Amino acid sequence: MPDVEYPDCIIRLASAVYVLPCPLIHKPMDFSFTESFNTATRDHVKSAALMRSADTSRRKLADALENLRSVSPSVTGSKHQNAIMYAKEYSPQINQILFSCKVQPEMAVLNKKIDFQWTSGVEITKTVKSNDALMFDLVMSISSLGLGHAGSATDESVAGNFPPAAKAFNVAAGIMSFLHNDLLPKWVSVGSDMEISQLPMEAVGICCDALHILFLAYAQQMAIGTALMKPETINFSLISKLCFGVSTQLNEFVEKMRTHAAQQYARLNPNLIVFITFQINFQESLTNYFFARLVWSKGKYGVAIAILQKAVSLAETRRSATSKGLPDPSDPKSSVKAVENDVKDYRNHLQKLLGEWEKDNRLVYFEKVPTQLKQEESISKGIVMKKPETFTLEDPVPVQLGPQVKTVMTAPPVQAPPLHPPPVMPPMGNDMPPPAYVAPVQFQRTDSDLAREMQAKFDMGK
Repeated sequence: MPDVEYPDCIIRLASAVYVLPCPLIHKPMDFSFTESFNTATRDHVKSAALMRSADTSRRKLADALENLRSVSPSVTGSKHQNAIMYAKEYSPQINQILFSCKVQPEMAVLNKKIDFQWTSGVEITKTVKSNDALMFDLVMSISSLGLGHAGSATDESVAGNFPPAAKAFNVAAGIMSFLHNDLLPKWVSVGSDMEISQLPMEAVGICCDALHILFLAYAQQMAIGTALMKPETINFSLISKLCFGVSTQLNEFVEKMRTHAAQQYARLNPNLIVFITFQINFQESLTNYFFARLVWSKGKYGVAIAILQKAVSLAETRRSATSKGLPDPSDPKSSVKAVENDVKDYRNHLQKLLGEWEKDNRLVYFEKVPTQLKQEESISKGIVMKKPETFTLEDPVPVQLGPQVKTVMTAPPVQAPPLHPPPVMPPMGNDMPPPAYVAPVQFQRTDSDLAREMQAKFDMGK
């Protein structure tokens, strides 16, 4: 009988993910909240302190994001954890500034033009995207937080720490889901003239939803890696369905981007698409590999051989960009070049196992190997573990904006006492309390409306 063990290359390949770079803040020293909101905050201690803190935190975040691209040994500690820490510190501050301007739009006077500049980390083009909306900077800082968690998860997976990696990917998925379902709809809900094509992919709702799906697939890969680390307790049926679930999610990511975000899909780093194509086909091959092991263990030897043959076919190098199979791992320019040796080991393992099974069937079992599998002899539906960590942004407390109103206190004029006291009216049994005060309904301004108003005041020199 063939050995039931499997090589370590399967664990490494099953858990391999493509690292998505975080976005970058362009020229962080060129912008200052303190300078832009000087008139609006200089008379208020807490407001001025918030602007100074936001300036400091934003520049620290910019440095942390820049250090992620650095190979300098002078950068100590976990680079992704530093980016996460400063994104967590800055996001509530910019959110508080945004909320303060929304509730006091007439006091949000600018002394200097607002211009937030970011470069996408996910897109192949490194064009600097500018926007004057406070919401833009908030969205990009939270996107940085999500991608920072995904980067931290990748670090853990490379070290073989699959459970914490899965948790970090779920956190990243939750942040991207929050952007798509909660924060970004508020930006575009009421009369925004924002041009989607001019935004980085990380600030586009449908793209955030696609990244949320991608990170859930990555988290499931970590769950597979965890299970494969314990071969003595492995459940072939469960693992095969988990692998098929990963392939399904990765396909969903590609289809969502291609169908609903064609402009952004065209700007995606092609290395990401190649690696995802590799994983879609590899996970499908792995699905058939483990399913074949399950069927063989149940004594259906001919069917098991046919399923394993399918796994072998899916692990071969594809003949064209649209055909089944793996992108060529021997291509020195390919993003799958790093796993070339593991792919060779996996293919050798499949061929060896197939040869042993065919020999046993030829000499012992004499079962017919079907040329076409029946529907019940294939995995038709995988298991998808959709458990993103819930992310929320706490409601901020607004700070006071606008110049301090100075009042002069004067004593009231002295009045002579009345000659006769006023008559006292007896209480009436049917007296009603005074009507409740109802605050006037405020017009809801979008962040884009607010930005235009603030910029108009700035241009007019008010």
